[in-house]
Amino acid sequence: MNNKLNLVELEGISDSINAETESQRLASLSSITGKATNEFNKWRQDILNNIALLTIIIDFAEDQELDKNKMLFNSVDTSIRELDKEIRNYLFKVRSSEILLKGIQLVLLGPPNAGKSSILNILANKEAAIVSDIAGTTRDVIDIPLEIQGYKVVLGDTAGIRSLDNADTIEKEGIKRAKAKSLSADFIIVVLDPTNNDVLDLKDHLKELIKLDKKLVIVLNKQDLHEGDQVKSQEKQ
Repeated sequence: MNNKLNLVELEGISDSINAETESQRLASLSSITGKATNEFNKWRQDILNNIALLTIIIDFAEDQELDKNKMLFNSVDTSIRELDKEIRNYLFKVRSSEILLKGIQLVLLGPPNAGKSSILNILANKEAAIVSDIAGTTRDVIDIPLEIQGYKVVLGDTAGIRSLDNADTIEKEGIKRAKAKSLSADFIIVVLDPTNNDVLDLKDHLKELIKLDKKLVIVLNKQDLHEGDQVKSQEKQ
């Protein structure tokens, strides 16, 4: 109301206060310093200028020479194309900043008993998830916030994906949530047990993720428990 701070700058201050990592703090500076506001004002002025030029053409077209009208049209066309490019680039940067502010969504995905929960506990440096040799121990998504080299990472453990024929009602819901979580994730770590061939349902889901151009990395777990030849055989499959 007193022309001291606008909404964008206030949002930047809020993001800075709530920043949990250095990358989040840096991402909030653009709004606090007024850089984003200056860019918005420039776009507004460009739009007003284009409207003014088009109004001149509409109102005084008959009084103007054809070449001059064409020149005005070309000027507006060039300006709109540049404006479109600037806005698209800004939206791309905003999406990147949102990932930094909310945290990179990293998901552990795989069949039951592949060792996802063990990996989660090691990365979190605490017993965040129950580890058991009983299939279907993890029923819901477990999210653990981490800081990795200045970046906030939300690491999610999920229920093991297997045939629904062998799962009870609660585990079926867990598998459904695991698939949904992976579809919204920024990065997916697929954890596999090299000797477990029962991954048909997981393969079908991975094909869907690949079609969506999701970033995946395959981790062969428990290699210390198996012979090298067995591991190489599973890698080929």
